[in-house]
Amino acid sequence: MRFVLDDHLGKLARLLRTLGFDTVWCRTGDEARIVEASAEGRLFVTRDAAWSCKTLPGPKLIVTEREPFRQLRQVLAHCRLDPSSELFLSRCLVCNEVTQPAAKDDVASLLPPYIQKTKEQFRVCPGCGRIYWEGSHVKAIREAFRHAGL
Repeated sequence: MRFVLDDHLGKLARLLRTLGFDTVWCRTGDEARIVEASAEGRLFVTRDAAWSCKTLPGPKLIVTEREPFRQLRQVLAHCRLDPSSELFLSRCLVCNEVTQPAAKDDVASLLPPYIQKTKEQFRVCPGCGRIYWEGSHVKAIREAFRHAGL
């Protein structure tokens, strides 16, 4: 499932990307990109009721929840999606690209010294170059999803 979200749902976009879903997040005033992404078959998700009367080439969902994890549950239920643990943290949380495995030697010079010494597995975003590794923050992210019932 692929999504396009408007400016009001930035936290939801990040949560969907965390789960591995292809999620385009459009800034305010980028209605042309929303229409284009909708035409690509993406589900448009918004909290803005004004979109309810606008015609798009693809489907749309107006979420009613305000809290991001509740919004996520609403989207997952609407789409009948069960997140796969295999896709968890497989996308760049910033630019949405699928991250790729990277050899430690290839990224070592870009890592903090402690991470160079303690971590062996890395992923790199081919879009923006961000480097990802499984640190203590991943445990906290997993716990937040568990606490939210996901």
